[in-house]
Amino acid sequence: MDVVVVGVDGSGNARRALRTAIAEAEWRSAGVLAVHVVHYPLMIGVGDAAVVDLGALEEAGRAALERELRIVEDEYPDGFPVQVRSVVRLGHVGSQLLCVNHYEEDANVVLTVTGTRGMGGFRGLLVGSTTTYLVHHLKTPLLVVPADELVVCADD
Repeated sequence: MDVVVVGVDGSGNARRALRTAIAEAEWRSAGVLAVHVVHYPLMIGVGDAAVVDLGALEEAGRAALERELRIVEDEYPDGFPVQVRSVVRLGHVGSQLLCVNHYEEDANVVLTVTGTRGMGGFRGLLVGSTTTYLVHHLKTPLLVVPADELVVCADD
């Protein structure tokens, strides 16, 4: 089955990307694979052992993704117009989206959709680190959905 992969992180930009992915999938007679990646810190050289409950992180990610899917699905009178599946991954966001593109079973990824910026802390960036990572590493088509913010350029 052809699928459109979309990164969903809870940001307004990701919600716009999800809407765009659904429209693209409908146009392409494809399904949507909504991916939420929980990025957890890598701790190297920490004196005391740090315990991270990966199951709890995954469950929180699943709840966040389902919440986002419900918000967008409610915008369609009869539910999503295409099949929407979801997956939660743990790790580096860009590399996990890349892995989903290359290793998703029974899926032919025809497009990946991201927003220009997500939940990262550098709001001044025009394109976020995940999107930049995908631009450099993804071998399949990538659609970057711009933010819904007006950028005003001042005269020098």
